[in-house]
Amino acid sequence: MKEIVVNLKNESDLYEKYNDKLSRDLIEYLLKETKKTKGDLKIIVNTSLNIKNIEQTIKDGLMIAYEETKRFDDVYDNKQISFFIMGFIFLLFSSFIKYDVIKEIIIIIGWFVIWEGVDIALNLDTKLRINRKKLKKLIDSEVIINKK
Repeated sequence: MKEIVVNLKNESDLYEKYNDKLSRDLIEYLLKETKKTKGDLKIIVNTSLNIKNIEQTIKDGLMIAYEETKRFDDVYDNKQISFFIMGFIFLLFSSFIKYDVIKEIIIIIGWFVIWEGVDIALNLDTKLRINRKKLKKLIDSEVIINKK
């Protein structure tokens, strides 16, 4: 079992500056610490702050981040489909053009747009899936609060 130690010195380490959401820096730190971790996780929070429900705040913030990755997944799926359709339209349109130079330019643009859709599928989708797995593991982890 891997232990991730979080030292909270002030409230700004836990919350965003302008709202009561879990700090984006803390989420990124937790994601970075789960890198190449197999098995269960334990999050140990060391703090002298008198904040109620730190454990629930962390769990809720991680759940919100998890849901955001699902929303981004939908956005990227729509972008992928749009790029593929636009690329095929360019390729189809190029077959109606008589001038070779313009025809070749439109073919290149069409393949470029299709490649953007493939790039989203290969790179961004993979990163989102990895982060979603890490967030799920963090949500399921045990949070222990050590008051100093």
